[in-house]
Amino acid sequence: MAEHPVAANLLMVIFLVGGIVMAQEIRQKVFPDYELHEIRINVSYSGASPDDIERAMVRPVEEAIQNIPG
Repeated sequence: MAEHPVAANLLMVIFLVGGIVMAQEIRQKVFPDYELHEIRINVSYSGASPDDIERAMVRPVEEAIQNIPG
């Protein structure tokens, strides 16, 4: 390349043009696609025993969401 500077410059131009052309083809996702695989439900029932909470809150919520796919 030291004896043929035209070849070095030509190769540099090819790389620059190729880089500019490929840079326009790059796809960028700002917000990736994802699925949320968990839900959180917070309920409070002050002064209740664990059995009362399960009967009055947990079971109805579980029955309501059991048919949701995933």
